[in-house]
Amino acid sequence: MTTQQKEVVQAIQKMKDSEFGLTGVKVELEAVFDRDSMPGSRINCPTCEGNEYVPCTHCDREGCEECDFDGDIECPDCNGAGEIANELVGTNFHDMSSIHDTILEKLVPLGLARPLEEGGTSQYSHKYKVKYPMVHSHVYADATVDTEMTFTLSMENPKTVLLLPDIIRAFTSLSEETGTLRVDDAGMHISLLSHPNNVYPADDDPTDDDYLRYSNFKKSMTLLLPALYLLATHSQSTRKLGYRRPYIGANAHGDAHYNAIHYGYGALEFRIFDTCYDNPEQILDNLIVMSKCMKFWTFVYTRNFLDRVTKQIRFGYNGGGHIDKFYVLNEHLELLNRGLKLIKPDYLSIAQIKKARNFTVTKQTVGKLNDELKLKVKNAYKEYEKRFQWDCVLVRNNYINRYIHDNVEGHRPGELSAIRSFSSKQLHELEERAEAEVKKFKREKMKEKEYYPEALKRLGNIGDYELCVE
Repeated sequence: MTTQQKEVVQAIQKMKDSEFGLTGVKVELEAVFDRDSMPGSRINCPTCEGNEYVPCTHCDREGCEECDFDGDIECPDCNGAGEIANELVGTNFHDMSSIHDTILEKLVPLGLARPLEEGGTSQYSHKYKVKYPMVHSHVYADATVDTEMTFTLSMENPKTVLLLPDIIRAFTSLSEETGTLRVDDAGMHISLLSHPNNVYPADDDPTDDDYLRYSNFKKSMTLLLPALYLLATHSQSTRKLGYRRPYIGANAHGDAHYNAIHYGYGALEFRIFDTCYDNPEQILDNLIVMSKCMKFWTFVYTRNFLDRVTKQIRFGYNGGGHIDKFYVLNEHLELLNRGLKLIKPDYLSIAQIKKARNFTVTKQTVGKLNDELKLKVKNAYKEYEKRFQWDCVLVRNNYINRYIHDNVEGHRPGELSAIRSFSSKQLHELEERAEAEVKKFKREKMKEKEYYPEALKRLGNIGDYELCVE
């Protein structure tokens, strides 16, 4: 076995022996194959042109016993069905069970599928069914892609994990028939299961101890997300964050499940990963990373000391694209580098990981960007001060206008004649009251230090989400 293979088998065993108690791995593979552009498995019968009947040849449509005096008989080539098999088609890409059969056929040599016995049935396929250690498989259409495959492997034997790259190849081989494989908005969700029968979704409610472990895991993992997002892609490009927000959530807390990591239905789902169809072995790296994360799934809180960098920070770019966009502050880079040391595969250096992803963010580039941002914020604060001075004048004038409206009969607010009617003493008192209002308003003015964080977020696009250690 290669070093990677040895490490991932050991990683599975560690998760089996951990407080989580791993029993299986569920994977969701997504892609667009442009199935709608493929021909169907059946076509109109050319003899009857899909009409199911043809003129009776015995009576030339005049009516006889052969056609029950109707003039037409069932088409002999399609037996009155109106359709015949399209012999040019292999997989019927308009039938999910047929697509599933194509994939399962390729899994037979791996020992993960077998042909259906005569008279046998399967819920999600016509010709094949899964075979242990694959305990479930299903192909269907999803909202963002036209084809998704969800399958579950038992990890009774940790070496089963080594079959994952070949399962990915079986899935992507569909493109050999369609000529298309797109992954623009596609992800690869990997879930850790702990149900003894690898049931998902599981009805069993997690125990209080489970949720304590989850809470400790969430607290430790939140500031590890900058490192996890870089590891979750294997190239410089990454998908949008709408379905994998930088957040760790749980069903019991009422969280929507579109999080980087989500706990519910008996599974801990890592939704964060991008597809790796051009390098299927990447999924083994992903499992090793997940194993490193699971050392924080503990009854007693395991501290990672990343809160020494910061306890709260904006992070994540909703639009996806180049992974560099996620890291624009010194704190982002510090969390990334420290986090990588904690959860990366041991056989990969930080330099190798960054090079593979064409990651170009450094202390120098971040420093230059921060200097530019600070200058923007400084100039913005000067503008804020000018606007605030104008607001002070407005507060003074508004107060005087309200006073005239409320206390001088027969005068409209702002009328100069009302002011002229005041005695020197009244004018002095009015000025004092107006200045008191202005002085109270000035207490609301932000100092530059207070203004900086919000302005930085607004001007610098430093992150669309909040990472916060509670």
